[in-house]
Amino acid sequence: MSATKPIHTIPLLLWIAAQVCGCTSSATEHDERLEHHVPAHRPNTFGDGVRQLRPRLMRIAEAPPNNSAIERQREIKELIEITGWLPVLAAESPLNQQDWERAKARSEDLLRAFHVANAGTQEADWQNTMTQVDAVIRSLELLMPAAAEAHVGTDDKSPSASSANSPSAIKPTN
Repeated sequence: MSATKPIHTIPLLLWIAAQVCGCTSSATEHDERLEHHVPAHRPNTFGDGVRQLRPRLMRIAEAPPNNSAIERQREIKELIEITGWLPVLAAESPLNQQDWERAKARSEDLLRAFHVANAGTQEADWQNTMTQVDAVIRSLELLMPAAAEAHVGTDDKSPSASSANSPSAIKPTN
């Protein structure tokens, strides 16, 4: 039994030496560095993310044949990442549980469609995807006013949301 004790104490001694010498960083320092790396294409709000879907999808679907494959893959990767962030952004908004569940389900529908189109080899795959996901994107756009309620002062207000919440939009009933 005494032969196994030195084996167990070596990692402990190495850890103590590293702590004394300051050779390791704390977990919180590591976490803070990771938190500060936010991709430039990450939307700030749910509405910002939803607004980016159509233009990005159109750029991919309508890209000229001479467009670089690397650039196209970057566009597709960013579209998929933005779509994947939508449930988190929706959860950070004032959406109620039912609307959040709807946003999550529609985001998952989009992700499936984007992955299928990305697996295809034809440009038409992305053009067909645009047609197929139009209603799904529209359902996410309908959630934007409710998601924007607590984001006053951000770019998350859609024109319909700001006019619907303004006092002049309230009309007396007869």
